[in-house]
Amino acid sequence: MLTIILHADGSPLVRSSRQSLWPLFASLIEIPPPARYYQRNILTLSLWSSRKKPDIDKFLHGTIAQLETLMQYGTMILLDGQQHRFIVRIQGFIADLPAKSLFLKTINFNGKFACTWCLSSGEYDSNCHMTMYPYEKNQNTLRTHDEFVRTGQSATSEGDRAGHEVVIDGVRGMSPLLSIIKYPIGVLYDYMHLVCINHISTLVKHWLVFMKAADVLLIDDKLARQKIPHNFNVRFDFSINEINKWKAKHGRLFTLYIGLPILINVLSAPHLLHFAAYVLAIKLLHVPENDREIDLAEQLLHFYCQSSSLIYGPSIELYSLHSHLHLPEQVRHHGGLSFTSAFAFESCIRYVKKKAHGSRHLASQIGYWTDMTAIIKIPELNVQQARGVDEILLENELLEEFRPILSTLLGSCTVKFYKRFKIPFITFHSTLYDKPFKCVSHVISYRHKYSDTILFADCIVFLEFNKNYFAFIRKYQEEAQANRLSSVMKLSKNDTCKISEPLDRLFSMQLKSNSFGIISMSRVRYKFDALNDLLDKHVLDTSAVDNIESVDEADASDELLLSSQPTPLTPGTKRAFKGSSSVSISKVPPRTALQIAHSRLENKSLNLVVRL
Repeated sequence: MLTIILHADGSPLVRSSRQSLWPLFASLIEIPPPARYYQRNILTLSLWSSRKKPDIDKFLHGTIAQLETLMQYGTMILLDGQQHRFIVRIQGFIADLPAKSLFLKTINFNGKFACTWCLSSGEYDSNCHMTMYPYEKNQNTLRTHDEFVRTGQSATSEGDRAGHEVVIDGVRGMSPLLSIIKYPIGVLYDYMHLVCINHISTLVKHWLVFMKAADVLLIDDKLARQKIPHNFNVRFDFSINEINKWKAKHGRLFTLYIGLPILINVLSAPHLLHFAAYVLAIKLLHVPENDREIDLAEQLLHFYCQSSSLIYGPSIELYSLHSHLHLPEQVRHHGGLSFTSAFAFESCIRYVKKKAHGSRHLASQIGYWTDMTAIIKIPELNVQQARGVDEILLENELLEEFRPILSTLLGSCTVKFYKRFKIPFITFHSTLYDKPFKCVSHVISYRHKYSDTILFADCIVFLEFNKNYFAFIRKYQEEAQANRLSSVMKLSKNDTCKISEPLDRLFSMQLKSNSFGIISMSRVRYKFDALNDLLDKHVLDTSAVDNIESVDEADASDELLLSSQPTPLTPGTKRAFKGSSSVSISKVPPRTALQIAHSRLENKSLNLVVRL
């Protein structure tokens, strides 16, 4: 079976003539991230180029017919010399709110009955001159596919009789998409537009009303000084006063990672707690580890939406806020928000637009070059094995500070040193590599040798010994209870929805220690964003090497046991490694640290588990 997600959106193509492009894209769920989001792996199903918005019936007619055939009869694909039949299944349809209204033939997002999930009608507010969706007046009755189809048919027939468009419960007619997707479960909210562009912008504009000029300058300074992993590729060149110039990637970074720590000393306690609940809910839904996290996120979003009018006034209760209430149920059906966003599709729109030149026959040009690209044989994607990059000698001056301890740990072992370490789709940096750059890609998390406890460290340099890879690290230690984020924010354990524990876990405050060690790269989980100085806290950073962990050889033997079973797949988790091998030792006679590690690692290879 092949499972696809559809995406549609419009984008200006020729500004002088107001011509726009509307592509219908598809991505294959069976391709694991991040390869799923590569431009060459995104399918262009149909195109519309005009000064007017597309006529959905004409635009989708041929594509829907072909998809229905594939869903019923499948298609034959030649693999390794054998024919295999694959049935196609449609996972869902992603679009921003205006495009969703157009393609599903529903009322626009600023009208009544705009919600695609429930029958909340909303009410017109004469003071705001907008249709609002107050939390207290929400209609909890969920829409169903059969009911929506009947309503669409009724709206179409009544419109034909009346000679003009008729809207019933927010439905303007029968969308051709209803024949291939299940409504409303198959209609997905895109958190890129909903959260990263729309709602964060709304919140910032409310904050700017009461923020002092000094607070704005403080936020701008912290945003400009923030160092993040290289793969984020985000620079805050615009002030928070210019929030309308922020792109989705700025909103994503601000919401998921750096916004809350930056605002701790800026927002008042009610605003800060309210924003913390929102950030925590979105982070939990972004890549949920289990159902409990989704349930907690649902509680937080209900608290957030219910109290928003008390914090910001009734003008914030737009449909975009109301739609947040349906995100947890969407995640239960389709997985984390990170896997159902429009980031990759929006990038693909920019790529597709570059295929057209001039001002005539633009869609034909794009279609032609898209076909040519598909016809040309694409080289196979070779997933490279784990390897070190940018070799460095122990005698190099960059290692001078750590040479004594490394010599003690390694003894006479033949070891290669590298500044970087690559596994499929991920590159880890060392502190030696990051020094000349403005990024911080050397902060990692890894699992404790005996439990699932998550620890943090700086990677100083990577080591290769007998074709196995290790990291020489400087460890972090967790701050005391009094210095955790919930304590800094002055949250009590009885705060709404008990957010202290997950908040401290997802925003862990760590202190650099003098403890060094060597761990196997099989224990490393993620790169992390080190939020240096965002809380105006001093970080211990001494070069003295006076506290190296020591264990005897017998303890090391137990520590280095490899798991013989694959790590179980759980929905939402992005990446993990099999095994739990590690070595964090020094001065271990008669064998060196790496010799002990290798005695248990021989003939074992790193295996990357990409979790969907």
